[in-house]
Amino acid sequence: MNAVGTYTVTATLDGCAKTATTDIVVVETPAAPTALTDTVYCQYDSPVPALAATGTNITWYAANGNIYPGITMPNTDVAGTTIWFADQRVSGPGTDPVVCISPKAKATVQVYAKHFPTLSTTDTVICTGNDITFAAGNLGEDKNGIRWTVTGDNDVNDVNPLHHAFDAIGTYTISVTPMHKYCPNPTLTQVVHVFPYPILNLGPDTAICIGSKSITLADNINNGNLRAKWLWNTNETTSSIVVTKPGVYFAKLLINGCPVSDTVTVLNDCYIDVPNAFTPNGDGSNDYFLPRQFMSKGLTGFKMVIYNRWGQVIFTSNSLNGLGWDGKFNNVPQPEGVYVFRVEANFKDGQIETHTGNLTLLR
Repeated sequence: MNAVGTYTVTATLDGCAKTATTDIVVVETPAAPTALTDTVYCQYDSPVPALAATGTNITWYAANGNIYPGITMPNTDVAGTTIWFADQRVSGPGTDPVVCISPKAKATVQVYAKHFPTLSTTDTVICTGNDITFAAGNLGEDKNGIRWTVTGDNDVNDVNPLHHAFDAIGTYTISVTPMHKYCPNPTLTQVVHVFPYPILNLGPDTAICIGSKSITLADNINNGNLRAKWLWNTNETTSSIVVTKPGVYFAKLLINGCPVSDTVTVLNDCYIDVPNAFTPNGDGSNDYFLPRQFMSKGLTGFKMVIYNRWGQVIFTSNSLNGLGWDGKFNNVPQPEGVYVFRVEANFKDGQIETHTGNLTLLR
């Protein structure tokens, strides 16, 4: 409370007196400012809300002692925590007034670093049935959750990273919104393309006669697709290949990154295998020499001649259904030993094979 009044002073010395008067005002020291609250900002906030306090002639101080009279705007360019102080001041009357300063009040200012979130994916082009992992990064210290949105699906909250499978072809947009307490909540997006697995059909297994007509193995489904890429086990990269010999052939097809493969077995359709020994002893096993059981279904003509060691013809046959040589000549059993055979085989595509070799007769 102010004590205001006029005061008189009389001084006496050796019977002499002197009187003087003056006006004195007593100014009460004010209380500390009120309504200061701890304040939180995001880095680079603009405009920056001013620090506020309730009182008269508020003066602000930074922690380093710098004085900021009047309205104070904190610097949010630098993230971190700073302490601010404020007092209020009351001045007395007159031309040279006395200023009374209140105790200081404290406020804490927290500036959260502003982060720029990122969205990474394991892939953006996949085949149906596969999944992609999405991850949001650089979320910031004041993160307060995360929300994912996928085209045609329910939102997913508070999961990071997100694993999502795509079972249908199409183009999908994936959005993620990192949530923050004070900093902005940006939304990041990624487009994903889902393609079907292609169909590859090289046809059924087939057969070929070596040295005769060739066979073409082809992908007739995708041969006009500019996105199609083939790789055969022959290292050819065309939609079709020409085959001239038996074997196993397969191709891998890639369209929009989706792979598929198919295999064709090409058999030998013109092949005859001749045994090199037989035992015409009447036991019912291997009693006749004839490569009938080894002939392929492509055989159309056949002639076999057997010679003894002197070059004499002792047996001939051109029957596909005969028993073959029974080891006799003129109905006389021939002795054990080595004989010479010659076989000529005609196949359905016109190819002719000739086999000549030695045959051992065993008793």
